[in-house]
Amino acid sequence: MDVSVIICCYNSASLIKNTLKHLALQELDGLIVEAILVDNCCKDDTVNVAQNSWIEFGSPYFLHIIDEYKPGLSNARKTGVLAAGSDVIVFCDDDNWLNPSYIKTAYSLLNSNHEIGMVGGVGFPVAEINIPDWLSKAPNRFACGPQAINSGLLTERNWLYGAGLCLKLSVIINLYNSGFKSFLIDRTGDELSSGGDVELCYWFVLVNKKLYYSSSLTFKHYLPAERLTKGYFDKLQIGIQKASIIHFKYECAIKFFRTRNFSEKLRWIFHLRFDFIFLNKLRLLRRDYFRNVNVFF
Repeated sequence: MDVSVIICCYNSASLIKNTLKHLALQELDGLIVEAILVDNCCKDDTVNVAQNSWIEFGSPYFLHIIDEYKPGLSNARKTGVLAAGSDVIVFCDDDNWLNPSYIKTAYSLLNSNHEIGMVGGVGFPVAEINIPDWLSKAPNRFACGPQAINSGLLTERNWLYGAGLCLKLSVIINLYNSGFKSFLIDRTGDELSSGGDVELCYWFVLVNKKLYYSSSLTFKHYLPAERLTKGYFDKLQIGIQKASIIHFKYECAIKFFRTRNFSEKLRWIFHLRFDFIFLNKLRLLRRDYFRNVNVFF
């Protein structure tokens, strides 16, 4: 198996057919691929629509349907990861329409450098109504828009958005085995809690894996009309602001671990408000991770 595509669903019956259509049109060039659809407490006909649609599209590769009964996108993604059979993982949200070369490009990039742990691309918003002007001012809030000026390794930014995110299975499994657990559960049902994808990126950075952005890795992000309202955006902003408290702690911890200068370490401890419990927990998790991969840091 070369690539596992994970699609996490909560009441996705109206979205999943187009998402699967674009997955069925992938130019695989001999790659062996599987799709894993995680039913995260769906109350609608998502599974039947997915199964029938996949048959309609010729079932180009195997589609697994698995359940995750604990609500939350982070929980669903973990379940998908644990079921994956390949070292290259692609997170395809239920409203992501991947371009035909997406999977093979992700596979190539993740295997081009063993230090790269994650690769992200660029999403372009599509909708059946006019996209409001305010979205262009904060496209990353909707997992759209460029994530860097140029393609390459990210040096200043320690995160990629979760839509279309590609990563190494071996790294995330070692993280789970080392005890890494999310402080953020990400979206749960209709609750717009957020930030679990960014937290996952911080995990990779903490164990010295590099993040890579590629402008050639493109997809369309379908946005239903109900998501293009100011009320929805404001609600999303609240979820992001809540998550930013945890994200800031991760940023400080990363700076702390990267510097060998004592005064700089004190500076980041100060910014952490002397949260030694958080810092020590990450230190122990990092230690266990490096032990698991036989690398001493």
